[in-house]
Amino acid sequence: MTIRALIFDFDGTIVDTETPGFLSWRATFLKHGLTLTEKQFEGWVGTSADMAWFNPKNVLRAHLNDEPAVQAIDEAREREDLAVIRTQPVMPGVVEYLVHGRARGLKLAVASSSSWKWVSEHMGRVGLVDRFDLIKCGDQVAKRKPAPDLYLAALEGMGIAAHEAVAFEDSTNGISAAKAAGIFT
Repeated sequence: MTIRALIFDFDGTIVDTETPGFLSWRATFLKHGLTLTEKQFEGWVGTSADMAWFNPKNVLRAHLNDEPAVQAIDEAREREDLAVIRTQPVMPGVVEYLVHGRARGLKLAVASSSSWKWVSEHMGRVGLVDRFDLIKCGDQVAKRKPAPDLYLAALEGMGIAAHEAVAFEDSTNGISAAKAAGIFT
């Protein structure tokens, strides 16, 4: 078996956008007498709100029963979260994998459940957009992770078979998606 491509998740794998998200949600929960565990938050990571088995905003909504308050709280939390995320560097080891992969003639792709706007903004900020042959995002496929659609689209876009790729993932939803597409993670 010959490996011809490396496919990277974005959030939490290329840039750590997930830890700031967890910390902001946990702080928000604490302010309102709720607790949030990493295990719960894991159900939110790497997928879309409609596919997640846990949605922190819905928990807050049920607890407060005040939609305008929930919207205001979430908007403030998102602003703070984004300010922290915009300072996050590339995760350790990612650039080295890209350099070594490219030197070996491997194709490089991103398969992210996040939107194209989100991924391209942050990939541009850290200077990595041009290092990839292909970027596939959640708003470009029918179903986000844990469905295999993103990985299947990446394989098709690169003309690579599943057994010729390796996926780099950090979430249960992402690992499930890659494995469902037949890709080693």
